[in-house]
Amino acid sequence: MRDGRMMNFIVLLAALSCGFLGPAHTAAEPTHPEPVVIDNCGMTLQVKCPPRKALAINQNPTEIMLALGLEDHMDGTAYLDDEILPELRERYEKVPVIAEKYPSKEVVLGRHTDFIYAGFPGAFTERTVGERQELLEMGILTYVTPSLCSARRETPMSVDEVLEEITDIGRLFGVEEKARELTGAMRAKLVRVQERVGRVAARKRVFFFDTWGTTEETPFTAGCCGPVGLLIELAGGRNIFSDIVGRMAQVNWEVVVERDPEVIVLNDTWWSPAERKKEWLWANPALSRVAAVREGRFVVVPASATMPGVRFSATVERFAEAFHPEKP
Repeated sequence: MRDGRMMNFIVLLAALSCGFLGPAHTAAEPTHPEPVVIDNCGMTLQVKCPPRKALAINQNPTEIMLALGLEDHMDGTAYLDDEILPELRERYEKVPVIAEKYPSKEVVLGRHTDFIYAGFPGAFTERTVGERQELLEMGILTYVTPSLCSARRETPMSVDEVLEEITDIGRLFGVEEKARELTGAMRAKLVRVQERVGRVAARKRVFFFDTWGTTEETPFTAGCCGPVGLLIELAGGRNIFSDIVGRMAQVNWEVVVERDPEVIVLNDTWWSPAERKKEWLWANPALSRVAAVREGRFVVVPASATMPGVRFSATVERFAEAFHPEKP
């Protein structure tokens, strides 16, 4: 391990350097008036000029960058779970897809990437693009979705955390005004939903049903403190497993039956499609007593809609309409 003085020197280099200059870039490109400093998941980022060859890994980083109009700063994207948002499709087509899942460190280094933005800490391992500290020492800055830094978080996620990510990326790339416009529109939509939810007499009991792997026999669900729990809460629901510490957890069906959800949110993924989940629920005699199954109260969403990112406020709105269709 290097000592503190060496680490300070490395961070200083990251602050003063303007990254790798490829054939499409020149040293005359604009710099920030002063270095942008951001604390992210235990690492301090210092950037003097916007990254030029950024790699976005996972759906929410890719869509955030595209929504901010940063496709010309993107040298690649990787590991999307769903179709890109239709309104972002044209911008997305300009960005090369460099890997179906996580790219290797060799691929990243070969492209002279200067910034890696990932939705999950698991993107940064020796088996994938490399560890964050190692990448920093090679002059590559990294950023992880802040609200997902830890799987074992013990406090509920907040709206401010979701919007902070967009603000951070806006600052790093010098598009603060676009970031303010985007977060402002998202916050305004959330305010409108809260006005509607405020008129709800009783919150619906909600169960989020995903799987870990390919089997429906052991459900994977939302705990107290992740994005799904916040989505349910903001939409006027009550997560039936809000007593579990952490973002996600495995539970058993006996407890689900006991807590009798009135609505079931189905995560629709390539590894476990929502229709297969529905069929499994309907075919299980023990679950026929659950109100949501008996009444067919399902809400189907793609995986990307349950993550922090540009889809967040729209998902809250959709949940609220599904949980409380009686409210205008």
